[in-house]
Amino acid sequence: LNTVRVSAPGLRSNTLKSLEECTRLAEEAKKWDRPSFVGTAASLIQALNAQCEALMSEMLEMNRLDEERSETGVNMAMQTAESSRVSPSPLYNGDSNMLQNLMANDLLQSPKRSAPVEGPFLLSDTKRARLESTIPRTNVTSIVDTHFTDIASIESLMLVPKALQSVLSMLDPKSLVRCSQVSKSWNGIFQGDQAWLDRCTTRYGQSQVHVWTQKMKGKDRLPCKSINLYREMDAANVKPHCIEEGYLFLGGARMPGKVSAWASMAIRSNGETIRSVLKESDNTMYSSLPVVELRFLIQNTGSADYPIVIKEQTITVDASTRRRGEEMKEIEWDGRFQKTVLNLDGTPRAATSTDQNPNHDVVGELCHLRLFESVILAVHIHARGCPTTSKFQQKSNFTKVLVKVSGTTLPLVIPFIRESGSM
Repeated sequence: LNTVRVSAPGLRSNTLKSLEECTRLAEEAKKWDRPSFVGTAASLIQALNAQCEALMSEMLEMNRLDEERSETGVNMAMQTAESSRVSPSPLYNGDSNMLQNLMANDLLQSPKRSAPVEGPFLLSDTKRARLESTIPRTNVTSIVDTHFTDIASIESLMLVPKALQSVLSMLDPKSLVRCSQVSKSWNGIFQGDQAWLDRCTTRYGQSQVHVWTQKMKGKDRLPCKSINLYREMDAANVKPHCIEEGYLFLGGARMPGKVSAWASMAIRSNGETIRSVLKESDNTMYSSLPVVELRFLIQNTGSADYPIVIKEQTITVDASTRRRGEEMKEIEWDGRFQKTVLNLDGTPRAATSTDQNPNHDVVGELCHLRLFESVILAVHIHARGCPTTSKFQQKSNFTKVLVKVSGTTLPLVIPFIRESGSM
């Protein structure tokens, strides 16, 4: 992998991360603890699949780059042949491409040359010197001065409120931190309370920001900065606000700086799970089965360059014990219990322009999540041997959701907590 050279940003680093993740899982496996080892083995298999996808992406990228290099070589050869037949004088036309034109025609090179090559289309040294003397030498420095003037004018541009607000609205948290390290004046601008308060509200919701603001004020008894508020909420993996009642929180997990997920379970008034479901072998007959509705809130928490892709998958819940392995699978044969993607307000999610982009391979993909975008994935699990929701909570260990991060499919394992809690 050290010899791989690719142009796509992050492709090689993602491959190395998947290899390191697989090695870490293998080293931390607890082979003496069967429930833990079963979950680790499942995660290890998913990590190996992610490695295969990443290596295939590397091979496809290398083939594409080889084809581009061959095409570029042919084009450069054709351009060289054309330029040898016609050699017009690239006079300065006032645009920024003048320097590139001069360098391309080799007119800014030193007059000290090796022995000239004989040819019918080459200029003599006298004619070349005469042609060089007609080009104003001040144009090169003027272009550089213009670029430096543009860079210096950014400072004055930041003083315009509308321009500053437009720039800040386009940056993700990582970009804000990087910009704050440029200079003292930029530090005051990009670490301002309003910029980070907007990020907190966009990611977590106004109600969660209010709760955590009061919590931090009560801790320090001083007004907290918005950037510190964002850091505290990110470290605690705070779930964004969503309007849902009657759901029991089961657990949460995250890939730091990429994606987070939280699982909850619907609670019926009588606590029972028995539902009427079509038979898997006969779609005309019904039978009574224990069914539990799970909802996964998934959010893109930091991937600004690439959207987080939720893969089409069969959700399972691990219910293994020390003596035997067991999985409770999603009900897929009854259309009434079909997997659905919802917005945070409970309405069905409509296909976005990103989901409909023809450049993406949307086969096997449910939806794409841009930065700070959230969805709810609703599934129904055949809770074998669980007549009540409390029994399901006692038996279940963890579940996992497959997400595609920067072109690599990874499992996001969500361990279930044993104690009950509020949504």
